[in-house]
Amino acid sequence: MTMKRTTLLIVLLAGGIWAASLPASVEETPAPAENWFSGKATLRLLGRGDVDSSKFEEYRAMPKGISMPDFTLVGSLSGKKFALFGENISQRDQRYSGYVEGGWFKVTFDYNQIMHNIGFGGRMLFNETAPGVWSMSTTLRSLLQTAWEATPSATKTYPWLLDFWGPSLAASSKVDVSLQRNRGTTVVDLGQGLGFSFKLSYVREIRKGAKDTTPVYVSSQIFELPTPTDALTQDFGLMASLARKWGNIHGAYHHNWFKNNLPLLMVDNPLRATDAPYLNPIGGPAQGHNVMAPDNSASTLSFGALLKFGKQTRLLGDVARGQWKQNAAFFPYTFNTTVLTAEGTPANSPSSLPAQSLNGKIDTTALNVSFSSRPLDPLYLNLRYRSYDFKNNTPPIVSPGYVSWDRSWSTTGNTSTPFGYKTGRFETIVGLNFGKTLALEGVYRHAVEERTFREAEKNTEKAFALSAIGRGGDWALVRATYENAKREASGIGPGVTDLYFDEAKRQSEKVGFNIELSPFDPLTVVVSYFNRKDTYQNPSWGYQAAKYNTLSGEINIDTSRLKATVYYTIERNQDGHKGYQTISDILEWYTAMADDKTDSFGGNVKLKIVPDKWDFSALVRYQKVNGFLNLEGSAAIQATRAGNGGIQDIPDFDDTSLTTLKAQLSCAVSSECTLALGAFAEKYTFDDASVEAGLYFPAPGVFMLSPNYGSYKVTAFYTSLAYRW
Repeated sequence: MTMKRTTLLIVLLAGGIWAASLPASVEETPAPAENWFSGKATLRLLGRGDVDSSKFEEYRAMPKGISMPDFTLVGSLSGKKFALFGENISQRDQRYSGYVEGGWFKVTFDYNQIMHNIGFGGRMLFNETAPGVWSMSTTLRSLLQTAWEATPSATKTYPWLLDFWGPSLAASSKVDVSLQRNRGTTVVDLGQGLGFSFKLSYVREIRKGAKDTTPVYVSSQIFELPTPTDALTQDFGLMASLARKWGNIHGAYHHNWFKNNLPLLMVDNPLRATDAPYLNPIGGPAQGHNVMAPDNSASTLSFGALLKFGKQTRLLGDVARGQWKQNAAFFPYTFNTTVLTAEGTPANSPSSLPAQSLNGKIDTTALNVSFSSRPLDPLYLNLRYRSYDFKNNTPPIVSPGYVSWDRSWSTTGNTSTPFGYKTGRFETIVGLNFGKTLALEGVYRHAVEERTFREAEKNTEKAFALSAIGRGGDWALVRATYENAKREASGIGPGVTDLYFDEAKRQSEKVGFNIELSPFDPLTVVVSYFNRKDTYQNPSWGYQAAKYNTLSGEINIDTSRLKATVYYTIERNQDGHKGYQTISDILEWYTAMADDKTDSFGGNVKLKIVPDKWDFSALVRYQKVNGFLNLEGSAAIQATRAGNGGIQDIPDFDDTSLTTLKAQLSCAVSSECTLALGAFAEKYTFDDASVEAGLYFPAPGVFMLSPNYGSYKVTAFYTSLAYRW
């Protein structure tokens, strides 16, 4: 779906019939004549230095030289209205949208390209010889294999390994980890002006590149590689609705299907050129592999109605039934030709599998019902119920064993687990207004989640919340809220003492307030505070506690010539985990408590120096995240690490800062033409103890891709010319 320049020109001139909504910034002013059109185009000339970090253009393109940031064309022809809008023309993050409307129909479209530059210049020992296939010279693999097998295991210390892999690492290739998403949406409405709505929609999204990095285990070595991505997702929908004074009825059908053109990642084993029986530590596979997401589909049928009664009474109900399917063919146990199953059949043959495909099937049912009313003038009532049933009808598959690390057959059998769950949530909201100065609101919530094949069969959460809203005339508004929730677990399996965070017993408290003051006309001051504390009742291991604190303030000035905003936000978040490690057949404890401190402040201003002639705008933004990881452990764990200085805290834990400065001065040269001059500066810093630029072999048997997504500093200057017609 990459749009070439020729195709782009045709789209810009012809308009097409794909479409989306009209941006709020574009004014559509029809001319008196039946046939009319107007438009706008902007050209920008930008100069900046080179940036050696993917973070600068992670989700945006900022090209040097001449570019077209936006393009607009709206009009009417023979009674048919049309519009076409373009952003970032001919860039990787370009977007086009528009519509055609006439009488009883309207066609809208949106075509959006989204890029994600994850990292530049990652180092790896392989070359991609085919999509998803990473290869290494057979000759080099044979030489490495001979040297590896001739060296005793005791000799393979880290210094020896550095010398062993050094020449290959020095000659290794580099790769950018980047993903391109191209998404198109079309909606055809055939009920314009006919008293009902009937729409057809089609969504098509192509993803190509590498969505992230993935580790592949090959013969006791772990290699980090780009995750191969070449996938197509499509969705077709039918939607209908009928609105009347008494309410409305609506229904929809959607069918979604996913096609993965790269379902398998293959990588050569640098230490083996051919498969060989594994005799520890010699032998093993010539290739390793990772299985990617399989092809699948989903269908959803929904129906709902809204009924209106007196006293602002509303009754709303929606139900949706869905079905998910996945029946892609299984890959074999292994691609190692020397491994045999317990029955003596080749483990690399799909015929040795207990099933040839999953035959996966999941049925879903979603129900939403709500009732709201104001039976008395100061009283309002709202009742809500939501349920979701995720019923997994996939048949279990019993396997007699598996291939361990692509090297040897293990007779440990296993059975696939068709996980499922069902949730229900009932909520009651009662509010009471005391004149225009005070309102009180109470909320009670009862939620239940039932699971299959999990450690706890059922969770029940009960919560209540109280809110007060105070008004001081037209210049003050205060809202304060307190919420308390308690989650219990039942049906816990025998021998289970601790649960995963989504199942564990939990006590939660939330408190917050929001104050909005307008002491005089152009000034508004907003102050808000939010605090949440979660305590998990896991006595041995697992999630222990989490705290979230946010305090923010904002000042706004809004006049006919000046619009300005200044803000400051403080965030303090903590979460803690407890785990165990076996030492001398004894479980020894350790804890990890992460503490993040975030400070954000900034402001922006828009000033009309001379109305309709000279305008000035500026933006300042700064954010700093200071992370700290506190680590503690038992005496036995401390002793095992005494030679390395013992357990130590990690002060550089995802530390990040971002500073952005922008300024622009624009002049309306004429009613059709506007000239602007601007400057842009940005500084990004990133520091983390687990990430060190250029470190590709941090530990024996671990090869990191280590792409560049680190710190940068850039300054840019630009001039732009916008022309309207």
